[in-house]
Amino acid sequence: MGKLGEKLLARRREHHAMCMVHQVMRLLWAATENGGIFISAGGGTANVLAEGISRHCGVTFEEAHHLLNEYGERDWYALFYNKNRAWEVHRFDARTLTKAAAQAVGHY
Repeated sequence: MGKLGEKLLARRREHHAMCMVHQVMRLLWAATENGGIFISAGGGTANVLAEGISRHCGVTFEEAHHLLNEYGERDWYALFYNKNRAWEVHRFDARTLTKAAAQAVGHY
């Protein structure tokens, strides 16, 4: 594959990752509204989400983490963590959420 093909493939992967990040954020919002999702205080949930996006879309872990922060803006993690504290029992987890997001964008 030539350089142009490699660039197009990289852009396609990044586009698919961005679509998945969008789905992850939508599902995070829905989960915090409807039963809670386990969100760790130390940022581990963001790492699990980035790892799932990386695995399903072919981008690096660092790129997936960057896309989460870029899409979710500066305080997205704290927002979801604080919003989610009202739930004592959590019905969802980050791995389930990334699988659902991957299915929604056709990567599973």
